[in-house]
Amino acid sequence: MQHHETCSGFIVNVWEEIDSGRLKPEFRGLSESYPIEVEYLSDNPTVSRIKGDGPDTIPSWLRTKVGYYAFIPLILLAIGLYLLWKEISELR
Repeated sequence: MQHHETCSGFIVNVWEEIDSGRLKPEFRGLSESYPIEVEYLSDNPTVSRIKGDGPDTIPSWLRTKVGYYAFIPLILLAIGLYLLWKEISELR
């Protein structure tokens, strides 16, 4: 885990960042500056994000990216493999 720093900032011009997918569409039509906290890596300040935008830990990232949708298929796969193993062991 890399150490990060936090600083205050403002979102002032968003048209390019929304079109590139870097900012949420809810910032479209922003008529005045919007105060934010920015997190950045202290050894590489070009790597940054809006504080609170996205998960902070690997488990929360997995829940966000993989989601709970993978849980049910994995359980069904485990049950299926168990039943298959049980049938194969009975045939022997």
